[in-house]
Amino acid sequence: MAIPLVQNKDTGLVVRSIINELVNYTNNSTVTGSFKVTGSSDITGDLRVNGSTSFTGSVYISGSNTLFNTGPATFSGSLTQGMGPFITSKYGHAEGFRTTASGDYSHAEGYQTLASGSNSHAEGNNTKALGSTSHAEGIGTSAAGIGQHVQGRYNITSSTPSAFIIGKVNQILLDQI
Repeated sequence: MAIPLVQNKDTGLVVRSIINELVNYTNNSTVTGSFKVTGSSDITGDLRVNGSTSFTGSVYISGSNTLFNTGPATFSGSLTQGMGPFITSKYGHAEGFRTTASGDYSHAEGYQTLASGSNSHAEGNNTKALGSTSHAEGIGTSAAGIGQHVQGRYNITSSTPSAFIIGKVNQILLDQI
């Protein structure tokens, strides 16, 4: 394995630095050419990349919790964003707070949403897309059938395929009108 050359912008020193497969780049370091890191790599400060970058395995971004991308980006695999999203599927995407994308190619976003059907999408607050290719949005909605679209606030759960269901109004609210 080639040891990368690291040039410190502040001092101009070129340093060869690999210690037990842990590499630390600090103080606005610049790496020229290609390099490979096996194991863990901690980057303190900004990481700016011109050109292509490839990651194999997991990538964790923390700090300001902000990721800026200018130009096209390609992600292959699963992507999590937020606090407590969970992905237990192939190519799932979960973002928000306690969201779960467990169906293959599913997408869960918002607050405590679940996309368990393959190719499903759940968004909003406590929504569930359970059927394959289903979509649930709003508050407390559940799309249980294949190809269903459910929206609004709560709904009558049905397993009828390809149904379009609009959530119902809570009975207590009707009695107060």
